[in-house]
Amino acid sequence: MKNNAVKIVIIGIISLLLISGINPISSKNVSSNMEYSEVTGFSNGNDTTPPIVKLIKPDKELYINNRAIMGLSTPTLIGGIDVIAEVSDNESGIKMVNFYIDGQLRDTAYVPPYKWTWNERIFLGHTVKVEAYDNNDNRAEDSDSVFIFNFFPQTKFGTIKGQVIGGLFNLSIPGVKITVQSGSFERFTFTKRIPLINRGCFVLRLPPGRYLLTLEKNRFVTQQSDIRVFLDDNEYLNFELEIA
Repeated sequence: MKNNAVKIVIIGIISLLLISGINPISSKNVSSNMEYSEVTGFSNGNDTTPPIVKLIKPDKELYINNRAIMGLSTPTLIGGIDVIAEVSDNESGIKMVNFYIDGQLRDTAYVPPYKWTWNERIFLGHTVKVEAYDNNDNRAEDSDSVFIFNFFPQTKFGTIKGQVIGGLFNLSIPGVKITVQSGSFERFTFTKRIPLINRGCFVLRLPPGRYLLTLEKNRFVTQQSDIRVFLDDNEYLNFELEIA
C-alpha cells in the first residue's frame, strides 16, 4: 500500500511538471434545448426504495486536466476534474444530487447532467462523495478516495446561448435584456436584432457555477430560471416570453 502511494505521488509530481502551463481542464460538451429550472418531480407515497447512484468520474484512472490517461488502483487527478454521478429512480423520480468533498457540501444539481466541476488549489488525499434523493426523500450515496494535485487552478468559462421568442405568433424577440447573477457577480446582454441572422439570439460566456437568469423586456412578463454553467460546455437555452 505504501509503495502504491509513493508511485502515485511520483506520477503526480512528474505529470505536474510536464503539463504546467498547458492544456486547461476541458469537459465533454453537453447541449440541451430544455429550459433550466428546479425540477420538483412527483411524489409516490408507496416509494420506499432508495435511488440508484454511482460515482462514474473520477474512476480508477490517472486524469490530467480532466482527461483519463491510464488505469490506476486509486483515482489520481492532476488539475481540475468534472465530478459526474449516474443517477436513476424509476418510482418517484430524482429530487436532487449533492456533491461533497471530505464531507463538505460543494454543489447541488436538480436536473441532468448530474455533475460538478472541482477546480481549486488542493492536493494529496481526499474523499469525493455523491448523494442522491428521490422525491420521497429516499437517499443513496456513493464515494471514493482520490489523490489530487491541483497547484495552479485556472479560471475558465462555459457558454450559454439560445433564442428568445414570444408574442402572438411566437416570433424572435430582439432587445430582451438577459441578466445572470450569482452572489455579487452579475453580467448581462441583449438579444440581437438582425432578421434572418441573429434576431432574438444571445450568447454569454460565464465562469462555471449556478446562476439566476432573468429575462426582461417592456410589454412582456419578466421570467427567471435557475441555470448551471459547466467548464468548456455550450448550453443551448431557448425561452418563450408571455405578453404582459
